[in-house]
Amino acid sequence: MTVKRLVSGLLALSIVLAALPARAETEGGSSATAQGSASSTFRASLDRAAAAVSMTPMPESQGTAPFGTSRRTMKRSESASEEAGGQAVASGGGGSHVLAIVMTLVGTAAGVGATVYMLKQMKKIQDTAK
Repeated sequence: MTVKRLVSGLLALSIVLAALPARAETEGGSSATAQGSASSTFRASLDRAAAAVSMTPMPESQGTAPFGTSRRTMKRSESASEEAGGQAVASGGGGSHVLAIVMTLVGTAAGVGATVYMLKQMKKIQDTAK
């Protein structure tokens, strides 16, 4: 029992230490001055990047869509339209989503059943131990 407590205590301690923020200090300087100089360097870099972007002209060829969005349309043949009866035909063959739903439900039912079985078995073991 003491080994379990020791291991659980060490595990809890390692989780807490991993969640704490790391402190980095420079040689001979305090972390506050190092952080101040690093943030000012970062801020200066951001200012230079913003100035460079604002100076570059926007190409006229792209018009109002700056990221070059394309307008593609899918054209169906007349025979496909007639077969669909005027409804949109889903790509991918169709019907596979039903199989996925059934498999998910079967897996969920099996998981719940196994959990209930294990809980009953554990309860039996505890009752026999008393």
